[in-house]
Amino acid sequence: MQPEDAWGFTFWDRGRCRKQIESRRSEGLFTPPSLQGTVSYPAATGGINWGSGAISPEQNLMVVNQSRVPTGIKLIPRETFEALSEEETGGDAGGLAESNRLYGEMQNTPYAVSVDLLTSPFGAPCSAPPWGTLTAVDLDAGEIRWEVPLGSTHGLAPWPLWLEWGVPNIGGPIVTAGGLVFIAATPDNYLRAFDLATGERLWRADLPYSAHATPLTFRLGQERRQFLVVAAGGHVLSEPGVPADEPRQPAQRYRITALLEDIEAVRETLGADQFHLVGHDWGATVGWSYVTHPDHAERVIRWSFISGPHLAIWMRWARDELTSGR
Repeated sequence: MQPEDAWGFTFWDRGRCRKQIESRRSEGLFTPPSLQGTVSYPAATGGINWGSGAISPEQNLMVVNQSRVPTGIKLIPRETFEALSEEETGGDAGGLAESNRLYGEMQNTPYAVSVDLLTSPFGAPCSAPPWGTLTAVDLDAGEIRWEVPLGSTHGLAPWPLWLEWGVPNIGGPIVTAGGLVFIAATPDNYLRAFDLATGERLWRADLPYSAHATPLTFRLGQERRQFLVVAAGGHVLSEPGVPADEPRQPAQRYRITALLEDIEAVRETLGADQFHLVGHDWGATVGWSYVTHPDHAERVIRWSFISGPHLAIWMRWARDELTSGR
């Protein structure tokens, strides 16, 4: 991404974005992080994130969703990082929850790292829309069959700027035998259905919170009704799935507690002493902790290795444990 690729609603905010790009290294896709700062486009969150893709074996099409926003990655000398306040480096996601910046401590190196979303003064990404897309790839021809924007600015921008321009997304699609693509993934709280053949949006439903999980469809028999389900728990980058009448807690502590309660409820409902847990990221870590040490799961989670944006959370917990003598 080069300075001339900067985008804005007006010449003024486009100019501000251009200056952000000009001030950083941008020498191609694999430009390393630097003390000057480096443009990373697409960002570390994708391209494609954990949602992965879905394949239709009948049509040999693969459907994938992507985010298209730039970030700035900068190395921070260790002594400079340690002088920063915890209010700046903390937050539910290592600093990103209440700002556009995330920190990583990078242990056993002379540097920490900061990652900034490159946005205009209006809060829009400095890259041209669409900022999120849904794409169908013909696996026989190795070509893109169709591509459409995924997501709207609903809830992210004031009305009347609710535009179907595509937005950053985390989650994945599923493809049905009937030729439908279902996907949530976007922070606008919508679950959508698309035509697998053309990419046309056929339907959408408003969820109570955004769903950054891959949907699931099932039925209990050949002649029974088919259901579509998705976990709509919100996200630290949108609105966490905490009931309005409950005080908002740090996201990681809320999720650990809720997951432990859910696991115990499932065990009691099934009446089983043993069962298998399959999960990813927080879910897998909590599940592993519960199975190995069911009486100390919340303690074990604190000492489990957590990568990416959760590393700062793990480091704060480790520091608290050490200083308190526990």
